[in-house]
Amino acid sequence: MRRSTICGLAALTCGLAMAVGAQAADGQAGDYHAPRNGYGQPDFGGSWTNTTLTPQMRPALYGTRRAQTPEEVRLLEGAVAAKDAASAAPVNTASAGGASDNVGAYDRAWIDQGAKVMRVNGEPRTSLLTTADGQPPPHRGEAAKPLPAGAGSVEAGRAAVKQAGEFDQVAAQGNVAIGRMGSFDNPESRGVGERCIIGFGRNAGPPMFPNGWYNNNYLIVQGKDEVGIVVEMNHDVRHIRLNASHRTDDVRPWFGDSIGRYEGDTLVVETDHFPQTQAYAGVWKDLKVTERFTRVGKDRVLYRFTVEAPSTWDKPWGGEYEFAPLKGQLYEYACHEGNHALPASCRARGPRNAPRPHRPAENSNAPSVRDLGGIPMKTAFNAACALALVLPATAALAQPPAPPKMQTEAPNYVTIPMQIDVNRPAADVWKRIGKYCDIAEWLQIATGCQITSGKDGEIGAVRTVGREILVGRTDLSYTYTQPVYEGRPYNLYHGCLEVKPLTAKTSRIVYTLMYDNSRIAGDDAAKAAEIQRRRTAFEKGVANMKTLAEGGALPPPAPPMPR
Repeated sequence: MRRSTICGLAALTCGLAMAVGAQAADGQAGDYHAPRNGYGQPDFGGSWTNTTLTPQMRPALYGTRRAQTPEEVRLLEGAVAAKDAASAAPVNTASAGGASDNVGAYDRAWIDQGAKVMRVNGEPRTSLLTTADGQPPPHRGEAAKPLPAGAGSVEAGRAAVKQAGEFDQVAAQGNVAIGRMGSFDNPESRGVGERCIIGFGRNAGPPMFPNGWYNNNYLIVQGKDEVGIVVEMNHDVRHIRLNASHRTDDVRPWFGDSIGRYEGDTLVVETDHFPQTQAYAGVWKDLKVTERFTRVGKDRVLYRFTVEAPSTWDKPWGGEYEFAPLKGQLYEYACHEGNHALPASCRARGPRNAPRPHRPAENSNAPSVRDLGGIPMKTAFNAACALALVLPATAALAQPPAPPKMQTEAPNYVTIPMQIDVNRPAADVWKRIGKYCDIAEWLQIATGCQITSGKDGEIGAVRTVGREILVGRTDLSYTYTQPVYEGRPYNLYHGCLEVKPLTAKTSRIVYTLMYDNSRIAGDDAAKAAEIQRRRTAFEKGVANMKTLAEGGALPPPAPPMPR
């Protein structure tokens, strides 16, 4: 945590007295009255956590059911406890396999995804969102995603718990094929979480959610005129100005512009002026989030939020959950200490055919190459990667360099066809997976996807994933292409996603990739390996589309990079 942050928070605590009066016994919200601090405010101060097994959005198999059954809770929490116990068992290193392209990242000792289902006033929830289906409402003019047959039944609930309990997010890490899809072409294309500008996930929000991996912890400090919320993930700090007015310009700070007021035992926070990079549910320009923090027990803070955007939804919607006391205290999250990953990735992913820089002889009087962040930056490309570690991201991606000169080698066109049958009608499948930015969900891209130009589904729309341009569409398909620019080892990259009706109740997802891989460095074996990596990544994505279309749920994507 920066010195200025520490000083600022210390200033907030000046005059903060001990809570007035004895704390009442933990009870229902209507029976409990929060203690007051030295300013007469309801006391929320201290360290809290929102770690939970409950997802933000409800798995479709639960249908419109808000609560889990006791059996479902027992099975899900038991499965997680079993994984933790297995992870703590001794490992036989003598039986370890050989080299692998999947380098992994964490084991369970490093993560804290929660051990309990979220309970609100004692009720175990199926999702943190409280909409009818536990999903963000469709944008105006769009149809709601259909629920699978039997959703909400006992059998469907057991299937949802089985899916969640059997998935091992630790073992699924390290799929390098996805990382080789062009997203390392320049530092600006990496996510703001990976660049340590803000945390990944939506820990700071608003609305604030656990990220499914770790560091879902908060320190709340109350002052006379401001409330500060320190988020452990990336040491983000939310500043909430009390009894103030929203800014009137179009400056959009990280986490938006938050103002707050106390209404009895509740702290009400209104936030607008979100930057595009922190859009929620695809909306940012007129997004408004209203949060309500209510101390409903000695060890419970009820967190409720509503989301509204007149351009997108006809009425507000939202969710709720409870914070629990953190057993411990927050420590500094020093995101860049020893972080060689981003500059090293950019350096390895730099232009393949660029001339090597001149290395001066040992007895030369030429100045030596300096280290940036502990990594020798020997080319301008690598220097740009290091610079990206500390410069804030802008709303728009940086312009790519000019296209390279026409290649002289003969093109080698590759086609990768993939398909899978789905037990749902084609129209229902397309509603679930056919948005242009749905790729971030089914390909599990941790940095997400946003439309940077045009509108989702319209010809000419550009998404942040690969800067891909939508060039064709029908009611059940779309085709896209990637722009050509220096450093990308392939050319003329196109993809087509289509859903074909088979019967009135079944359909087939067809995904085809085509590109020229003649510029891939190495021999034919290296090119073949690159094709297989890409096929493996997208076949998993196609399988994920089937899971989503049939009402299943996917686990949270892996964090962008180990810290």
